[in-house]
Amino acid sequence: MWRRAIRTRASAHSIALGFAGGAFVSASPLIGLHIVYAWLICWAIGGNYLAAALGTWVGNPITFPFIWAGSYSVGNYLLGDNRMPLDFENLTLGTLWNEPASVFLPIFVPFMLGSFPVGLMIAVIIYYSSVGIIHIYQKKYHKGRL
Repeated sequence: MWRRAIRTRASAHSIALGFAGGAFVSASPLIGLHIVYAWLICWAIGGNYLAAALGTWVGNPITFPFIWAGSYSVGNYLLGDNRMPLDFENLTLGTLWNEPASVFLPIFVPFMLGSFPVGLMIAVIIYYSSVGIIHIYQKKYHKGRL
């Protein structure tokens, strides 16, 4: 699948932008919407849609705990709030059912806010580390070496 994304007629810049856009989204807490979110970013910046879908896999079960902890911590720092948002000793199923906003908003707001700078950092690293590699690969592929 990677080869298909790289072999498209798209430029190395467009593919790297798509991949970086997908990687950016992996810092977001909007799990069910990662690909849609990545495609919206690609539409806005001119990235490759297939590469964006592949880029969302930067966030995976191995990396999510680290990315999300970073996003949440950065969000708390930006909000000036460095405490745990929940009192886990008093958390009950009834509280989750009757007052879900009071449970999830203190987590979601810093998480979403922090996902932007963390995602941007990931996207910049992914873009600059991949654009040159993709360009070299495409050049070799078009010369018939691959």
